[in-house]
Amino acid sequence: MDKQPAAASAPRANRRAALAVAVIAAASLGLRLIRAHEPIGGFHSFNSAWYATIVRNYHSVRDLLHPMVQGKPDFNVPPLMTWIAWAFTRMAGFSEFTLRLVPILFSVATLPVLYALGARLFGRRAGVAAAAFYAFAPVSMIVGRNIQTDAVYVFFMLASLLLYLDARQAAGRARAVRMAAAGLVYGAAFLTKQFAVILLPAIFLWECGGARGLRWITKEHILFGLAALLPVAPFYGYHMAHSAGSVVGAQSYILASQETGVGWRTARLLASEYYWGLSPLLAALCLGGMAWLLVRRRPGSGLVWAAALAFNGFFFFWHGHSYYMLFCLPFLALAAGALLQDIPRAAAAALAGGAAAALAIIMSLAMLCSLKYETDEYKVLMKTVSTQPYPHIVIASPVIYGSYHPVMNFYANGVQVYDEHEMVKELKGDAVALGRDTGAFLIGATAEDQQRYPPVQVIVRRRNVELHVLGFKIVPHMVSEHFFQIAHITVQRSGGFLQTGIIETGLKDTLVMGYAPRGAVLPTKNGQIDFRKNQGTENPITQ
Repeated sequence: MDKQPAAASAPRANRRAALAVAVIAAASLGLRLIRAHEPIGGFHSFNSAWYATIVRNYHSVRDLLHPMVQGKPDFNVPPLMTWIAWAFTRMAGFSEFTLRLVPILFSVATLPVLYALGARLFGRRAGVAAAAFYAFAPVSMIVGRNIQTDAVYVFFMLASLLLYLDARQAAGRARAVRMAAAGLVYGAAFLTKQFAVILLPAIFLWECGGARGLRWITKEHILFGLAALLPVAPFYGYHMAHSAGSVVGAQSYILASQETGVGWRTARLLASEYYWGLSPLLAALCLGGMAWLLVRRRPGSGLVWAAALAFNGFFFFWHGHSYYMLFCLPFLALAAGALLQDIPRAAAAALAGGAAAALAIIMSLAMLCSLKYETDEYKVLMKTVSTQPYPHIVIASPVIYGSYHPVMNFYANGVQVYDEHEMVKELKGDAVALGRDTGAFLIGATAEDQQRYPPVQVIVRRRNVELHVLGFKIVPHMVSEHFFQIAHITVQRSGGFLQTGIIETGLKDTLVMGYAPRGAVLPTKNGQIDFRKNQGTENPITQ
């Protein structure tokens, strides 16, 4: 029997690849929707509550030009994501679920874009693999359901890159139109997060390497730049005209380096973030893929390497925020896909890619159990405080305030939340005096603050949830709630083969709450409030 010509089999291969990406996208959506209705808390809930507050303020004041948090405009991060969330929640209602749907939907929408990039640069198999790896890597699964800008920005950035590559292959009017479209989408990426600018030096290096100079720059590239300004100009033009100092100061702060120097300890820490944020097998595939692109060079190899260098340089040497590795993940996933594309046996490539994706899913769900699910303690706590019959304030320990004050303020219902450290620093005397009619709830971490709080205490607990797979429970013991680093993983037999799912297994202590009665005078000692002196024996929460 004669073999089908390649041209005849191409449509069938395209349909199979499209079906595979659709299945990956559906699975990705379903996994991200698990417990998406729950209160804000856990991993980088500071960000989620911050942006949720901005969206809620849009609903109350109807002023999209001024993203407000705690009575002040926020110029640190561009506003497009919060505008989209405001429009969506106007239609679908305002809740934690509808707020999370915005990054979730953009995260899933990134998958066909990444497939198209992979298919263009390396082949269909590479595109499918890249989409799967981005869909299921823990950093993408966790950050892609957080109420923050990053998943939305990555979508616009990759869509702009895909349009740019299309424009490069076109000619005449079509080239100009596509280059303008790429610029518009790139402007949207910048208006979502200003770190979109990191893609430009990567493209510049790649183009210069291919053309051996600057001959690649054409008038269409100028059109790209002008089109990119269109989404950005109205918002920043208005604020540069009315409050330039605030805008420049905010951008200077957010773009300033937050690394004090990359020594061995810092490099090891960030490498550990990658190892667990991608999951071990996927991290190995990505590393192997980057090496493979040096061995078997293709037209897309230089672009992937230039982007990986740009984003990893930013991550390792400039801004080592845990979730910033998400920006580089698409390019690492493309490299891993290219490696699988070149494995001669399709079955072997599918086995390796499937194993990496399956392990990534397991790691993602296990880490979500440890970092995100059932993290409702701040909502419950603030609701309890706000329903007391007379005025109260909340004084949070510096560790809790620094990481979670936007969450407490989001659920505060008018209760004022104060940082203990700032209260002490701003004192003119040696004691904090509460008003005659005002009591104070004291909130701290059980490990650090329980011993220094009044003897009448309440321990705030969180439901403990664990991932069980085929009768084994898998529990990653995280170093903290703010990083992807894992101290160790417990894998234990828990039941029969059919026991699979996310299971509640009891309660765990998370916070301690003390109480300072109305009119109390709280002395300070060694830069802290001495809560154990001159306190009553009451705590309204226990009554």
